[in-house]
Amino acid sequence: MAIMNLTDGNISRCISVVIPNTIDHAAPVLFDFHGAGGNAHNYGLHADAQGVQWVSLASKFKFILVGGEAVQWGGAPPPGPPPVPADCIQCFKDAGCHDGRECDACCQRNMGPCSRICGPEHVPFPSAQAAVCGASDATVEQRRLIAPSAWGWWDPEFEPELALELELAEEQPQLVETGAMEEAAHVQRRRLLETTKLQQVGGLQQAAGIVRPGPSRPSVRQGAGAPRRPIGSVSVSHPQSHVWHGRHGRRPNAGEWQGGQWLIPEVQTDATGIQCDWQASRELRYIESAMARLSALGVVNRSRVFFTGCSMGSALTVWLAQCYHARYPQATTAFASQSTGLKVKGDGLRLPPDNYDPQYTWGECPTCQYFPAPVVPTSGLKACVVDQTGDGDFYRSSLALHQAWGVVAGMPTNISITGGGHCMTDSFEWIARCLDDGTGRLLGVLGSGRLR
Repeated sequence: MAIMNLTDGNISRCISVVIPNTIDHAAPVLFDFHGAGGNAHNYGLHADAQGVQWVSLASKFKFILVGGEAVQWGGAPPPGPPPVPADCIQCFKDAGCHDGRECDACCQRNMGPCSRICGPEHVPFPSAQAAVCGASDATVEQRRLIAPSAWGWWDPEFEPELALELELAEEQPQLVETGAMEEAAHVQRRRLLETTKLQQVGGLQQAAGIVRPGPSRPSVRQGAGAPRRPIGSVSVSHPQSHVWHGRHGRRPNAGEWQGGQWLIPEVQTDATGIQCDWQASRELRYIESAMARLSALGVVNRSRVFFTGCSMGSALTVWLAQCYHARYPQATTAFASQSTGLKVKGDGLRLPPDNYDPQYTWGECPTCQYFPAPVVPTSGLKACVVDQTGDGDFYRSSLALHQAWGVVAGMPTNISITGGGHCMTDSFEWIARCLDDGTGRLLGVLGSGRLR
């Protein structure tokens, strides 16, 4: 994996890039975006419920994998971390985490259980890690940079299936060998998911008695002169609030800490349409800059560009993929959302606080209508929608995206719903095959065959 430095036209940023050694041709590119509070350093360690990492799939199918990174700082020096409460530190110590060679790994394993104490106290996970394991200021900052996409904490109150998983894990006898401990946790996780896993066949998904059709090929084509109006969704109401897979954002003014929040346009309505300003948007300029740097390597196929991400990274994907397809319709033919779909003002879904005005949740500001973006009818762009039944209103937003995209707009879509909580994606390979759609555009000759 390599780190490439670039700019969004305003500040310096970077991407993590994985280029398999076996690539001998211009390869397709898959961008993968972290959740709120994440970064691109040390990208690729996260695995799906099968234990498969995106890095291994990139090697198997010979595509280039890019880990994007949201703005980390607004321009001024970052504020110092707040003191870590004693009960948060004690939780990790009671779990056996102490200063030493395995301390960081121990803290990672116990992030879930200790989130019940540290999460409500708004302690950044890297700060808790440093307080437990001991570190110099430089090492603390390094932990901030190399922390995985889960900058924040899993919240068992809003993720009951994950809470059940944690309880199962806590009942396991203490294992001395790290590898055995990880294997036991994986086995328990699979048992939990298998008890609630839903039947999934191609473009037809059964979930809680609801059957959602998803055409595998475009069923509606729109002429160049036809109006491009955004489409909303059916109202899906549930009185439950949630947190991002990471830290909440603050209004992104200059000099304030961004905390790894993607800068998605706040106000997008029927009147404004989808906001794809390639001159003003820092995220769109960032992607253009990333593609320019990748193209300079001489191994990138610019006509095959795909996007995915989880949580706030999924929100970015839903907006960005539509913008990129509108600008380069032959390049981007599919995207995959994970654990965030479509929110329409007044639909009853409560998402995290709006970065730009945190007194409101996303999509509920006075002039807002859609988050992360309206669904704009087009041809040749497929949505692969992924979520878990224990994901609360995020899960319902994914159902809303599938409904708006495939049923209302008649555009191609597949949906995968399994058991689990926020960003507990069942299969990255399912996503890859859905994006490829049997065309070989992402997976080459290995991508042929029916989506299962």
